[in-house]
Amino acid sequence: MCQIERELEGLIPDIYRFFRYYCRLEEALVDDLTQEAFLECLRCLNSFRGRSSLKTWVFAICRRRVHAHLTTTNRTLVECREEVLPQLETPEELFSSAEHISVLRNLIETQLDPMYREVLYLRYLEELSIKQISKLLDLSDNTVKTRLRRATKQVRLLWPDKEDS
Repeated sequence: MCQIERELEGLIPDIYRFFRYYCRLEEALVDDLTQEAFLECLRCLNSFRGRSSLKTWVFAICRRRVHAHLTTTNRTLVECREEVLPQLETPEELFSSAEHISVLRNLIETQLDPMYREVLYLRYLEELSIKQISKLLDLSDNTVKTRLRRATKQVRLLWPDKEDS
């Protein structure tokens, strides 16, 4: 196994997270898409030219895989996301010291505009650079920066007032 194949194998958890949390698809479908995307990456590895990071290249394949799946099933990503209900936390989790993280995740997943959710996910959960995100989404760097700024502003507006708790 060569170095790039080992790096690709190391990205399997990222691929899974992409389908599970960004796309918010049901678990069985996430497993299938993760496996399909990984195999497609392996098959197409010789087409990787290194013009972007391996992770950016893999996520582009994942995005195409999701859209191909949705096209064949006549569904949209929004419809799939609505079918998967957010998991409710137990009372202990709600009152833990990480309560704000849970509230923030729920807010982002349920109330944030999808184009803003996408850039926030890629920037802060997948830790991609602005340049990587712009290549992945086929947007200019400035558009990505603007969406991140607007996403942050929208999160602040939606954030529950701490004085009420």
